[in-house]
Amino acid sequence: MALAATPVAYVERILCQYVTSVPNDSDGEAPIDRRDGGDISIIKDTIQTIEKIHEKAHRGQDKIWDTCGVCDEWRAADEVCWAIRHLLAYLQDVLWHLELSYGKLAYAFVAKELMYQNDGDTLY
Repeated sequence: MALAATPVAYVERILCQYVTSVPNDSDGEAPIDRRDGGDISIIKDTIQTIEKIHEKAHRGQDKIWDTCGVCDEWRAADEVCWAIRHLLAYLQDVLWHLELSYGKLAYAFVAKELMYQNDGDTLY
């Protein structure tokens, strides 16, 4: 997993990796109407990795709760879990559009309709 300065930068890096995997047609145009645009496992594998990280963070937060209840440390862990959940939502939104079609994802990206492009709750 690559490090990124913000959740938005991370999602854009994963999107870039996906777009790089999209084969070009013989005329050099991207296959915007094909369902199998590129290597979807790039996004699915990233989601699985982030889900595992979230699970570990949440277990840590639970241990803090068991030890001292709601305290500064628990609140800090809650913020971390919240940020990870948002990152997961951004990636799942990308995957949802992509599973409709590569063209739907491309359109949503250009129209700035993806969740990560419009979320007012971002941490940056």
